[in-house]
Amino acid sequence: MATTVAAIEGLSAAAAGLYFADKHHRKKTLAREIVFRDASWMTVPVSFPGQADEKIHLLLECERTWNPHRALGASDIGDLGVEIKGPTGGEWKKP
Repeated sequence: MATTVAAIEGLSAAAAGLYFADKHHRKKTLAREIVFRDASWMTVPVSFPGQADEKIHLLLECERTWNPHRALGASDIGDLGVEIKGPTGGEWKKP
């Protein structure tokens, strides 16, 4: 079943891996490698294995991050990488 996962915004010239994972967030299989050429939103299509009603765990692993506090002196001390906007044609569901 092919489904579009989400629109993702990322760091310019960075890469991320989208993996199928187990329920403990351990990587199982690379679903898609994503390369960000600029900071614009992009839609990432992913084909899901298994049945449509089967629970799927995804892990998004960023190549690099940046910290607004260290870079700009901002009050945000968290490390940032990519932002997931939400699924297209679907909805987020709590486990």
